[in-house]
Amino acid sequence: MKTLCSLLCLFLLALASFAQNKNIDSLKSLLTGARDEERIKILLELCWEHRFINADTARQFGLEALEMAKKSQAYALEAEALNYVGVTHEAQEITMRP
Repeated sequence: MKTLCSLLCLFLLALASFAQNKNIDSLKSLLTGARDEERIKILLELCWEHRFINADTARQFGLEALEMAKKSQAYALEAEALNYVGVTHEAQEITMRP
């Protein structure tokens, strides 16, 4: 019974990982043609999706979104980007704990 439960958990974990990568891939493909606020929102989604996978990559997306939001004076998106960049620092700290 334990083996069956372990296999089921492993399968669900692999399935979740595949779904997450698929979401990231589709966001990256949307990013190529996106402009202005749409691009900022996609960058923020990419930042959020990467936060526990690779905090440095997530931070790069967040900082790019922050820069674009500042230039376009999209204050709500700027605040969201600042929050997400902070989350990447927290996520990096969590993943580095022993």
